[in-house]
Amino acid sequence: TMKKIALLILVCVIGVSLSAYESGFVVFGGATMSWASGRLSEADSKIGFHGGVSMEHFGIIPNTILETGLRFNMKGFDYVERRSSGYQSSYYFFENISMSYVDFFAKVKLDIGNLPIYPYFGGYAAFLLSAQSEGQYGGDMGSYSWHEEWNKDAKDDLNTFDFGLLIGADLVIKDKFYLGVGFDFGLSNFYTADITVGASTDSVSSQTRGLLFSVGYIF
Repeated sequence: TMKKIALLILVCVIGVSLSAYESGFVVFGGATMSWASGRLSEADSKIGFHGGVSMEHFGIIPNTILETGLRFNMKGFDYVERRSSGYQSSYYFFENISMSYVDFFAKVKLDIGNLPIYPYFGGYAAFLLSAQSEGQYGGDMGSYSWHEEWNKDAKDDLNTFDFGLLIGADLVIKDKFYLGVGFDFGLSNFYTADITVGASTDSVSSQTRGLLFSVGYIF
């Protein structure tokens, strides 16, 4: 808890210190294709939405633009696992996870001359707003079979705080509009719970990944 409070204070201090420089205001939104790494790397990707506001700060470092902002970002994945054996036994497990985050981010955009393309790199700190888990679990063991379904709040199974790296590029059109492609590379383990299937329990170590396609307007 103290780490989260310290991070919020740091974000506020940085925001106040940057206000002395020439700045531009940006509104943006678009689609997020997200998936998971590590233990859940075989899970299917999921399409969500992101949107937010940011400030571009000029003159801090030559030939660069520092952009800081706040965004809402939807992530998730679909996990499917099926197994069978020669003893007429089988099971299946399906889970659909939907997560909503609010992200504080900062990125350095490189001004490479007359080209309207601005490559960037940076980082983000994300706070989990909500998470929903929907799934099915069942199996067959000879003459016995079972099937269960659930739709529940999964926020307690996930870490509240996440962080990672950003990399991408923005194409600016007529100094007002931009098209952006970016990649979110999560560094922290977002899962806090183990996955139990039948009699076995697997520990989960997994990070979020996201490919973001954005459109924005620069004021």
